[in-house]
Amino acid sequence: MAIDEAIYSRVLEKKNALDKLRPFDRGALARLQETFRVDLTYNSNAIEGNSLSLSETKLVLEEGLTVGGKSMREHLEATNHREALHLLGKIADRKAKVAECDVLALHAAILDRISPGNAGFYRSEQVFITQSRHMPPKWKDVPGLMKASGSLISIPSSTATAGPRGSLSTST
Repeated sequence: MAIDEAIYSRVLEKKNALDKLRPFDRGALARLQETFRVDLTYNSNAIEGNSLSLSETKLVLEEGLTVGGKSMREHLEATNHREALHLLGKIADRKAKVAECDVLALHAAILDRISPGNAGFYRSEQVFITQSRHMPPKWKDVPGLMKASGSLISIPSSTATAGPRGSLSTST
């Protein structure tokens, strides 16, 4: 189960460009994290059909308020996303390779109190993206694809180069 070579190369280029900017100034990093937390939560949830606006998402995350006319699920999607980002920060702070269990823990955080029976587990049925030509992988292929992408997630900083489809080359 190979990773698409074009996508793999693009991700690798972006990661290496980001690594060149490190280390970040503490103040700039804090501002970036705050913007990232609210904007990413809003955009990620909007893609999934959440109707909270950007300003409403900010209120839910920063003030703990509920917004009239919005479902409990929409509020949980925002707060769960915040918790997943917090967990992602902890995973990054470990400075260890990202493991499959880390990805599943992030998934569990996203679905906590929304779909507990699916939280932290690979899907067991085919999914579709409304109004998109993109066809997600077959559910039976997901565990193998995740294992293949594990090497991409844990690339050592600024040492990786794209190899043949789905392979990883690093300089030491």
